[in-house]
Amino acid sequence: MKRETSTMPPPASPVVPSGSEGSSARAEAPSRGDAPARWTVPLGWVLGGGYGLLLFVSLVIVLSIAVTSNYNNTYSLLRDKAILVMDLLSSRISDQLAPAELAANDIASLYAAGAFETDRQDDRQMLALLEGALVGNSSVGGAVIYDRNFDVVGFYRSNDGAIQKLADGSVEALSEGDRKVLSAMPAHAGATWEPLRFTAGNLVASVAAPLDRDGQRGGYVVAAVTAEALSHVVAELGQGTRVTAFLLDSKGQVFAHSGGSALKLPDAINRNHGWVTPADIGDRVLVAYEDEDQPATLARVAGDINIDQVEVGEDSYIIITRQLNRFGAKPWTVGAYMLSADTLDQLRGLYGSVIAGIVMIVIAIALALWIARRIARSIGQLRTEADRIAALDLDAARQVPSSRIAEFDSGARAFNNMLEAVRAFSRYVPSGLVRRLMRFGFAAATRPERRIAAIMFTDLAGFTTLSEELSPEDVSLLLNRHFSALVACVEAENGTVDKFLGDGMMAVWAEGSPAENAARAARAAVAIARAVEESAAQARAEGALVLRVRIGLHVGPVIIGNLGATERVNYTTIGDTVNVASRLEAFGKTLADADAQDAVVLATGDLVQLADPGIRCAAIGATALRGRSGALTVYRILPHAAP
Repeated sequence: MKRETSTMPPPASPVVPSGSEGSSARAEAPSRGDAPARWTVPLGWVLGGGYGLLLFVSLVIVLSIAVTSNYNNTYSLLRDKAILVMDLLSSRISDQLAPAELAANDIASLYAAGAFETDRQDDRQMLALLEGALVGNSSVGGAVIYDRNFDVVGFYRSNDGAIQKLADGSVEALSEGDRKVLSAMPAHAGATWEPLRFTAGNLVASVAAPLDRDGQRGGYVVAAVTAEALSHVVAELGQGTRVTAFLLDSKGQVFAHSGGSALKLPDAINRNHGWVTPADIGDRVLVAYEDEDQPATLARVAGDINIDQVEVGEDSYIIITRQLNRFGAKPWTVGAYMLSADTLDQLRGLYGSVIAGIVMIVIAIALALWIARRIARSIGQLRTEADRIAALDLDAARQVPSSRIAEFDSGARAFNNMLEAVRAFSRYVPSGLVRRLMRFGFAAATRPERRIAAIMFTDLAGFTTLSEELSPEDVSLLLNRHFSALVACVEAENGTVDKFLGDGMMAVWAEGSPAENAARAARAAVAIARAVEESAAQARAEGALVLRVRIGLHVGPVIIGNLGATERVNYTTIGDTVNVASRLEAFGKTLADADAQDAVVLATGDLVQLADPGIRCAAIGATALRGRSGALTVYRILPHAAP
């Protein structure tokens, strides 16, 4: 019986890996671990010296500011102080809110990159990202994801700081208006701040970003910061002083206050469902500030900072305010007020502290960034090369340069020695086993186990006779070139070379399904046959030695793992399936036209049936192989389509 199917698309021509000379050159390259010892500085010295210098410079600056600040007049001091207070307060508020925006954008970017799905059937990765947004950013009070149906999952930070998962039904369903707002967000628009919202007993400032991928919207991520957390931020400014800081929404309602605890602002927010006027908490200064007959404007500084004065009973207060336009369509008002009688002393002290703090922060950030960039450069390069090793891309992996920092230099030496060891190791151990060892560890990766695998045996026809005419060096060179082509074809189909047997080779496909293993083995055999035929044609044209190959393929149960004695083991594949493939390869030399063919590929009916329709073949029929009692159906795989 002869069966022919449509010819499968020819596989890409195998790329023959670098020859043994290149590999030997890399193996013999001197390791950096053998380089002469360099003069290095311990990391502790670098960090200690750097921060010591920072402290010295900071103290000199603080003392200089303290001396020179006494020469400023009251009006200039008030103007400058207003700018500094507002910049500092605005910066702290932005710093408190920025992590939420960053978290929303990061999660949206990860979704766009395919890092997780919004499918509730397997939401482990999604929940891990949401929980990580809170773990890595203490200012974020909650993070949730709405899927396409606006079902919500997420985490929130409880009053004691613990991170807890939202219980089903604990978050109010979005209104139709809110859903329309989210749905109208442009694709990949980035995080957008929403109006203040009262939900689950808290007033929150929330930022939302669409989850878009490949033109499809998978949902929305929302990160939130509580008004109570903002109150803690503004309270830090007034701590130890007589300055009161506050935040008002676009309607003049209070949602953060440095005296929030004393004024019971959280209770008022909960009682009024988020909307609290200055009168609700008894802040007479802000009540007076909201009065249209007050305040009296003293100055306008830096274009957006107002300095006003209000009268409350017999006391006079100075109020400094600024509009914040970044966190929503409608601006917030950030401000601070103090007694006019205390302004001079308070402003002088605060002026010096703020300026010194800002200068120290700038210096600290600059120095920290410089150190971090130097450290990150070394660590980043080490990680890049480590990732290449993990992916077994050993040809692309490069040695890590040495460093003046002792710990990094020692790590570079160890890494470079490891790289050379792994390269040497990978030349003697199948790449598939190396991957398993790196992924699962020695015990799990080498434990014998039963699998359904496709087995390939190859052999050079008449090579024993041919080798008698060649020197041992020429035989070695010829076999290395031949095996390089075969290994490339096997690895292109995710196969593993189990061993080389003189002029033969055994390869295994055991990682996929039986059908996938059979199809890959068949494609690899076709690729080998075409490569051998191409090489033979070129050899004939050049008058060189022509190599002819026989290939046997079979699929069935095998045992794969460590086999041998306690003192010596071998990671290999055994079983009747292996024997059948070997016998089938040997049977190829008995075919009538075997000597006339550059490549003979034989496969059992079991393999052809699983691999079909991916190959074109002709049936040889029921065949009794040497050493076996029963007959097997044998097919001859044809590497080329009929003319």
